[in-house]
Amino acid sequence: MPRILRHRQATALCACACAFFSFRDVGQIPDQYPKPLIHTSADHPAAHILLLSVDGLHAVDLANWIARHPHSALAELSARGVTYTDAHVPWADPAAGLATLVTGGTPISTGIVTSDGYDRAQASPLAPHAQLRVNTIFEVVQQKIGRTAWAGENAATADLLRGPSGKGLDEACGWQDEDSKVRVTAEDAARGDARRLQILLRWIDGRDCSGSGAAAVPSLFGASLTAVQAAQDEKAMGYADAVGTPSAGLEESLIALDDSVHNLVRELQAQHIDDSTWIVITAPYGEEPMDRRPRRIIAPGEVAAVANSVKPGLAEHFSGGDVGTIWLSEPSLVASVVSAYERCATSLGIDKIISGVELALTLNAPSTDERMPDIVLLAQPGVLWVKPGEGTWASHGGWRDEDTHVALLVAGAHLSGRVDKTPVPTSQLAPLLLRALGMEKFDLQALHLEHTPALPGIF
Repeated sequence: MPRILRHRQATALCACACAFFSFRDVGQIPDQYPKPLIHTSADHPAAHILLLSVDGLHAVDLANWIARHPHSALAELSARGVTYTDAHVPWADPAAGLATLVTGGTPISTGIVTSDGYDRAQASPLAPHAQLRVNTIFEVVQQKIGRTAWAGENAATADLLRGPSGKGLDEACGWQDEDSKVRVTAEDAARGDARRLQILLRWIDGRDCSGSGAAAVPSLFGASLTAVQAAQDEKAMGYADAVGTPSAGLEESLIALDDSVHNLVRELQAQHIDDSTWIVITAPYGEEPMDRRPRRIIAPGEVAAVANSVKPGLAEHFSGGDVGTIWLSEPSLVASVVSAYERCATSLGIDKIISGVELALTLNAPSTDERMPDIVLLAQPGVLWVKPGEGTWASHGGWRDEDTHVALLVAGAHLSGRVDKTPVPTSQLAPLLLRALGMEKFDLQALHLEHTPALPGIF
């Protein structure tokens, strides 16, 4: 009898549920995504794409700004775009992060692990673009559609966009005058961003980088902006608390970013190409820590010395920050080096040691790829493996949320303001942008290796 009663109760509940849903008009249920856009060579939504790569811009920075400034340029841009609130860079680094944005690949296919990377098999220095193993969206657009241009923070990082062919950019300029300085201040970075903004405005106006000659408006163009990251790294700036409230100095950098977006949109409107131009706001990496209270500086040499204690010269290359990547001259000694780090993890601020099979879950195995590190050290919160005299207050490269969780806003006339909380890697941006310009995503070589889909909900 109890079994029959349970069955009857279940049947009754099912009947009630069916009756409830039968009264609803299925057509009134909101779609998760709007109707997909068309992306053929003859029918596509964008003729131009403007990509702004804002160093250090976390997703929470963008969200907080829009919440506090609902009538700002960034807020207005989000009202005609899609904001991906759970976007993460696969590897938080200026070179690796930018390579991901423009190739659709991670270090697995790009071969770019860090800006301070290493290749055991490389006998002589190579130009950055020659180190990239797969093509970029700039190469594809330049070959098939039209002009490309980039205003970069430095020549080396911008050169990556040229791709392996070296021909991906028709024009590249805008380097900071302070490239030779040990450390770029927030004031330096603000001047550099202002200069790159003027270059972007010239390109929108149909002029070249210098402004002295006529040139077609690029089909794909953009800039690296550094003032937000520089303010995050200043002793008197950064964040006021652990939840991302900006200091007065960081707020000024965000205001400058918003003003730049306002000026760019206004100029696109003046040239009557705003409806045919998509604007993307994102970042190649985030900066940590936001909460500076646990900050502890440890010299990279102290960390490398542990590996060398196993055998002199064993640490062939060490790259620091808030993550340590180590290339060994004798990879067969990985287990011994890991044991050595385990014994002094507390004193060196090591939170986790990754090597062997676990490391190969994320990167190519170093036994098959000479560019991959043998060991990755993740730092404890607040620990930075940098030179004590550099005055560094934040860094990047780690795998924590503050390093990887970045802003990602795609705006265009065909898009309505929508927040998409789908977890996405920033590698999904490149195939989306090719589709927006009417091309196929499989023109990108990284997609044949990593099968990267385009960002969801647009095409």
